[in-house]
Amino acid sequence: MFAVNIKLLFLFLLAHCLELALAKNWEEIQEPRETNFISDSLPSISIFVLCPSEIINTEDTIICVGNSIELIASGFDQYQWTPHLGLSNPAIGNPIASPLTTTSYIVSAYGEGPNLIVNGNFEQGNFGFTSDYNLNPTNIGVNGDYAITNNVIIVHPLAAPCTDHTTGAGLLMAVNGGPVPNTTIWGQTVNVDPFTDYMFSAWVTNWSSIQSNLARLQFSINGQLIGLVFQTLPQQCQWTEFFVIWNSGPVTSADIRLINQNLAVIGNDFGLDDLSFNRICTGVDTITIVVQDIMTLAETIQICQGDSLWLEGSWQTSPGVYLDTLGGGLNCDTVRSTLLEVLPSFESEMEFTICEGDSVNVAGKIYKTPGSFVDSLSTNPGCDSILHIQLFVLPVQSLAQETSICEADSFYVGDNVYYTEGIYVDTLNALNGCDSVVTTTLIIIPKSRTSIEDNLCGGEVYDFNGLFLDQPGLYIDTLQSVAGCDSIIELDLVLLPVVVFAQDVLLCEGDTVFVGTRGYAEAGMYHDTIIAASGCDSIVMTTVTEALVNIVFIDTTICEGETYSIADSAYNLPGIYVDTLVAADGCDSIIHLELSVLDTAIRFVDISICPGDTVMIGNDPVSMAGIYTVTLQTASGCDSTLIYNLTYHMKEFCLNEQCRIYAPNVFSPNGDGINDRFVLFPFNVELSELTIYDRWGGILYYAREVNPQWDGTSVSGKPAPPGVYVWLARGMCNTGELIHEFGDVTLIR
Repeated sequence: MFAVNIKLLFLFLLAHCLELALAKNWEEIQEPRETNFISDSLPSISIFVLCPSEIINTEDTIICVGNSIELIASGFDQYQWTPHLGLSNPAIGNPIASPLTTTSYIVSAYGEGPNLIVNGNFEQGNFGFTSDYNLNPTNIGVNGDYAITNNVIIVHPLAAPCTDHTTGAGLLMAVNGGPVPNTTIWGQTVNVDPFTDYMFSAWVTNWSSIQSNLARLQFSINGQLIGLVFQTLPQQCQWTEFFVIWNSGPVTSADIRLINQNLAVIGNDFGLDDLSFNRICTGVDTITIVVQDIMTLAETIQICQGDSLWLEGSWQTSPGVYLDTLGGGLNCDTVRSTLLEVLPSFESEMEFTICEGDSVNVAGKIYKTPGSFVDSLSTNPGCDSILHIQLFVLPVQSLAQETSICEADSFYVGDNVYYTEGIYVDTLNALNGCDSVVTTTLIIIPKSRTSIEDNLCGGEVYDFNGLFLDQPGLYIDTLQSVAGCDSIIELDLVLLPVVVFAQDVLLCEGDTVFVGTRGYAEAGMYHDTIIAASGCDSIVMTTVTEALVNIVFIDTTICEGETYSIADSAYNLPGIYVDTLVAADGCDSIIHLELSVLDTAIRFVDISICPGDTVMIGNDPVSMAGIYTVTLQTASGCDSTLIYNLTYHMKEFCLNEQCRIYAPNVFSPNGDGINDRFVLFPFNVELSELTIYDRWGGILYYAREVNPQWDGTSVSGKPAPPGVYVWLARGMCNTGELIHEFGDVTLIR
């Protein structure tokens, strides 16, 4: 017996033991025993899941010491990396690796495939499984009864109010266990891959108050009991998971069952839910991370004081140790360590001032131009003694000036006086003892006259140099210029009238029209005063007429693959779309489109016959194995495609089947004349009775006649909705034996 925490521990250990498992022959680990127990009544589901062939997506790589790299593994549910050293988290698929030395990491991975069991949570009701017990939907008071319910107390008045394991609101299988051992409580057949591990799991709870005889159950696969007998917990309505691991060996089909092993008449009452049968995927992969060391170079460099050396990305002048990173092989850096020593030097400063044309002698060198000069004298340590010379040269000042005087005035330069316009050069003695040359450009300003023409708006006053005018005319004023000379101004003042403008404007709904700085959003007549280009007031009379937005609603349906267009927009997905178009009057027109898209259905149908038999595909009789396609049109007008896979039964099957009834598993009663009826194909059988049931066991169709056919309607004559239905047929074999067969058929429209 395994509890859920043991299941998790087992799966974790299974991933770590993969190398041992791969080294052994799976037939030696578990070889299913031969058995004659075969049930043709169990349903079979075909789902094949391939485990990923590769786990690690990261290639072997080289990194520098101190760097990191992300290891990426995918395709599984759980991972475990070894060694753990240098990993951020060894239990995830994408840890960050920061090894200090070259390391090979090994990942062990585990994952589960999808559930191969049909209706393992019983949400489809009493469907997809078989049981040796009796179905009693309303009362399971007799040993060996079971019901599919959402609360056990509904079907047994003495039961605890147990609900389903998944959500508490779904369905479960409530069982009143009987005293017969090795009885099948639940069974189903699934297809499996050879030599593959699978996990068979079920959740069980006790709903009885009698705790002395708890349910004792055991898993069975292909007639072989698997694992130990397990029993429910004594607490009522407490769900517990039990499971076994099974290797398929050479077989490709698994007859999986849950078996009763309790002999007690009293007690042995339990609930089942969430049965699963999953393929187990495990794998191991390796990646090697090569770690390259960083190289270090050391050197000592001496410089004189005042010199500099380029280190650490800048010019360095101070002593110390500086580290620089240089490019190296395979993208790893080389570090250069430089010890910088600064040797001292001696410095002195001298400053001279001379007139232009003079010179100064310093240590045998003649300087006559202004500037800063540095002279070096060699000292014993090899560094220079530096002499800083600052020379100022006072120029012979050359002053150029331009000046204006009024007509009849005079201008003085030193002791010289000038009355007429012209250019004059004078040499003067400056305060610093050097000569100063002054060049004077003298301009005589005559009396000026200026004419101005300006506008006067009606009702306003014009300011003419402090004289306020309200009438047009010619006005004269005498002013003093900036230079202090007289300036005569003549003003020609012109009167401008007020301008009146009328306009009509069409306003779209939701828009605003602006007149000057004022905006109008409603129809009406408006008067505004704005400033015209001349600067005077302009009266604007605006008549606004409002145009309403036109809204069009469209509700339409297209088939999948078609397109519905509005102007430049095209739509092929269902939804609500709003497009805004511009109408002839320039205003918006809104199109509100509600688009529905009908699916183009594709159905796959598998049919097996014996050689020499014939089956109807569409309106055609077919006896050769192969792939056949029939295109139908649904009631909505969209295409629906049926793809038939016709195969032959094994020769031994056909030889042993003296009397057999073949049936298609899909038909489409849509009135197009193709596959409109559900028709059975008897082999050495004369059919006499056909019954059609819905998923709840209700009878939709019953006929007691030779070769009956179902047209897809209920007993009331209404079309049955699309879905899966169960059929039961009875007839007489040519040997005189009464036979009956049943199956399911899918109705599509």
